[in-house]
Amino acid sequence: MSQIQLSKTQPAVFSWSPDDLSVLQNLSKLSIGTIFQEIPKGREEATLKLLSDYDVYLLCGDPMMDLNEMHGALKRGKQGFSGVIFDIEPYGREEWKPDGDNSKILADFAEQVQRAYQYAKARNIEMLLCIPFWYDDTGYSDELELLVKNSDGICVMNYWRGKEWEHMEYEYEYELAGKDCLCPYFLHTVP
Repeated sequence: MSQIQLSKTQPAVFSWSPDDLSVLQNLSKLSIGTIFQEIPKGREEATLKLLSDYDVYLLCGDPMMDLNEMHGALKRGKQGFSGVIFDIEPYGREEWKPDGDNSKILADFAEQVQRAYQYAKARNIEMLLCIPFWYDDTGYSDELELLVKNSDGICVMNYWRGKEWEHMEYEYEYELAGKDCLCPYFLHTVP
């Protein structure tokens, strides 16, 4: 299992567009070395062949994703990928209350992540986890700590241009403690 060092070396991109991979083939011109790619089942081998010049992580996520689905994604991630990155976003669940106490939802999510990470470590699969930049600002620092502890690294979903450091300063402390802390670029189709 390779330990990524993206924040110290090459940038990475997310791609939720498994049907148009042509744009990804020229990313080396931008010093991109890693792609977090959603890939439909059955297309893993062809996609990995097309993107063979990059470290490719299987990108999976849905607010309702359960532990069995996480285990399934981790099994797929063992098939030639550099690892698996989960973008689950529990705050997208119907029961999430924007102005309420969601600690139970996050505690359940953290437990699920812990069990998935144990599964990943036992099989030597690198597991990254996407988190929003605001968990620490909204009273969920304890839950954030559990999520970081139970992953090989975090990807802070921070899309505010010009506020990257302000929104990641707290999370960067985890990198200083030995966990990878990434800030992604997103590719969007321009009309």
